[in-house]
Amino acid sequence: MIGSNLVVAGCALALAVAIGLVAHEWAHATVLRLARVEYSVSYFPGRPGGIVALVTTRPWAAVYPRPTGNESPWALRLAALAPTLLAIPAFGL
Repeated sequence: MIGSNLVVAGCALALAVAIGLVAHEWAHATVLRLARVEYSVSYFPGRPGGIVALVTTRPWAAVYPRPTGNESPWALRLAALAPTLLAIPAFGL
């Protein structure tokens, strides 16, 4: 019984981390899109082979903005800070 609970908890944790990773990067990307700044999102960039290297190296994902110089610097600053909004539900608890 304890073994199955541990497996379920481990799977739930892995799923929560994956959803959080995607939400975090999409928060950056959403602000960049609203500001009309070109960007690209890369998941697991430049990873060596193997599952251990996949989990232990960083970054797991990255958003790379490609500003042209005509954008407001505040758009990039807000994009950098956008994932802090994901903490609002935790503060509400």
